[in-house]
Formats: sequence, C-alpha cells, structure tokens
Amino acid sequence: MREYRGHPFIDIRVYYKPAEGEPGPTRKGVTLNPELYPELKKALLALEHALVKHRLLDREAIEAAMAEEG
Repeated sequence: MREYRGHPFIDIRVYYKPAEGEPGPTRKGVTLNPELYPELKKALLALEHALVKHRLLDREAIEAAMAEEG
C-alpha cells in the first residue's frame, strides 16, 4: 500500500536486488485503487485455475507458497 496526494493505492512493483544494500522498487508494475481489489482477486483466482488446469503450475507449489506466508 502506498499513498499519493492523500489517497491510498495498491502498488505492485518488480523489485531489483543490488549487490549490496536493500532491494528497491522499479518502474515496472501497476498501481490500483483499493476499490478494484475484489476484481483483481477474482482475476488472480481465475489465472491460478487456468495455470493448474494447463499444468503450468502445480497445486502443491501454490499451497507451499501460501504456507510460507503463514
């Protein structure tokens, strides 16, 4: 989440990892109004289903990633 001109936004960025120091955001990414989150979540669930259906992603890999987030 970020704020711009007093308004909250969802900010999804690609991060770079320098040889030394902290990772930082790049210009690559998207910024969304939080009101669009339900549509984003629905689209991501549809994408996940399609990836599993076409065997491009394993269901266990998804569950393992979710377990890491705890």
